[in-house]
Amino acid sequence: MQIQAMLISHYQDLMNLLNLSSAIVIRESDSYESIKRYLNRNPDLNFIIKDKNEIIACIMCGHDGKRGYIQHLYVKEDYRKQGIAQNLFNKCVNS
Repeated sequence: MQIQAMLISHYQDLMNLLNLSSAIVIRESDSYESIKRYLNRNPDLNFIIKDKNEIIACIMCGHDGKRGYIQHLYVKEDYRKQGIAQNLFNKCVNS
């Protein structure tokens, strides 16, 4: 497992992952077109981790020029408590 850049081609798998959580609410800002614009506006700040070709974790980060935001940080339940979220967070902060 290693951190990879999030691409718009990951969209459906990403939504499948985020829909596993009852805590994450999918909104209009999570539509395909919105995510595509977000990734283009915030290159090198959005990441996924795959295990056996399945996305098991993600982080979506962006900024408005002054403030930074984490939109989604999620790790599939079976993969928690392994430092994956911390690694994703560190990748964003250090990018």
